[in-house]
Amino acid sequence: AVYGSAAVWNGAVYVGSSDGRFYAFDSHTGKTRWSRKLPGSILGSPTVTSGNVYISTLARETFVLDAHTGAVRWRFPDGQYSPLVHDGERAFLVGKGRIYALVNDVRLLTGPPGRTSADPAASK
Repeated sequence: AVYGSAAVWNGAVYVGSSDGRFYAFDSHTGKTRWSRKLPGSILGSPTVTSGNVYISTLARETFVLDAHTGAVRWRFPDGQYSPLVHDGERAFLVGKGRIYALVNDVRLLTGPPGRTSADPAASK
């Protein structure tokens, strides 16, 4: 089942499902361009910008997928329902009790003092 809103970008429609599968459909034909199985149900809505698809799962992970191929570009160990927002330079994500500002190389711009990477151990 699909619970989140779809995102549309560059002739494709992107949506996740409760079985953990994420899809890209052609917006004109409705045919599947690609799909990718992710760990955990996908109940939130994706964000697409600059060829990147951002989506979080109930496994508390956020993924950045290549919008054209579905390949995983990187992943971040937080996030769940909230859609990620992007200002062209930073991606903002609400995680478990935190708000993160991320850049494409997964450096944290905000978070606990001394934490400079997506490494969960860095927060201890």
